[in-house]
Amino acid sequence: QQTAENATTSDDEQQSGLKLKKYKWGLREDNRQDYFVTPSRRLVVDSGASMHVVSRNGLTDKEKSTIRPCRKPIRLQTANGSIITSHEAEIEVHELGIKVIATILPSSPALLSLGMLVREHQMDYLWHHLTPDAPTLTCPTGEVVVCKCDYNVPSITMLVPAELTKEETM
Repeated sequence: QQTAENATTSDDEQQSGLKLKKYKWGLREDNRQDYFVTPSRRLVVDSGASMHVVSRNGLTDKEKSTIRPCRKPIRLQTANGSIITSHEAEIEVHELGIKVIATILPSSPALLSLGMLVREHQMDYLWHHLTPDAPTLTCPTGEVVVCKCDYNVPSITMLVPAELTKEETM
């Protein structure tokens, strides 16, 4: 079971006057006792994505049950060329306290559109030069989620609820 780590403040944050809660892998502290990493999903916080995106094979059974046709098929230009997508699914991003509608692509990294997080979910984003490895998303509630930054790509790691097996339900 995943446990919360204590909030800490780094020397860089103290010097810059920033007070950030740091949780391992960008996870929220509250209500995580019901979640297990089975496995976790990395969500890239993408300023170049115009919509949230997820791969069909990366969906949980619960998320697969929410798949529905898009109102209108969408032509996207991806790194692998042009593609038309026609389905979407609801994804709960527990770490941010939101649900998003993600466009389903056959094979793609999971992306959270930074523009949609700001515009539709009233989140603030900060990538401060004194803490370059810790960009943050601030939820409307004031909760600060610290992103993990690998090779200048910010992301959060999403805990996926454990799906019960037959033995566990008996």
